[in-house]
Amino acid sequence: MILLPFSCTHNINEEQHSSKLYDTLTVDDNVKNEVVNEENIEKNGDFDYAYFYEDTIFNDILRVKYIDENKIKFKLIIENKNLKCKKEIVGTASLRDSETGIELDEDEEGNAYPVNEFEYKDKGCFTYIRISFDKKDKASIVFSKECGEVCNHVNYTVLKVRKLKN
Repeated sequence: MILLPFSCTHNINEEQHSSKLYDTLTVDDNVKNEVVNEENIEKNGDFDYAYFYEDTIFNDILRVKYIDENKIKFKLIIENKNLKCKKEIVGTASLRDSETGIELDEDEEGNAYPVNEFEYKDKGCFTYIRISFDKKDKASIVFSKECGEVCNHVNYTVLKVRKLKN
């Protein structure tokens, strides 16, 4: 596992932050150039899963709605409390074809588990959402180097699930 350090370029303080808690982003060509925002996700149904990670510095939240087995809608919040940095992304991600077969991640104890990797692209920045294949009980977020620094986020941090629907 490789951990890459990032720092914050998206500072949002309470005075600058509007009541709308997300950025509306245009998704790439492979998802029909639709504009996805929070209202569209809510109209299309509740999220299926919510994944969380929190410690004294970081607070990461990922909400996922499965459109089908190859596509998800999501809302991602990455927050660094020390830097007062918060980045929010809402979009549609497609299952990424793996060139090496099954992708594997490791949990905190070093146990490997298979994952599906979903890819989201915005203006040359790739966000990879990696969700455990069998149980969908763990997720991790990876930003490509083209994204720059995203609140000093640590790639591959394991987020734990809280299932929202039966």
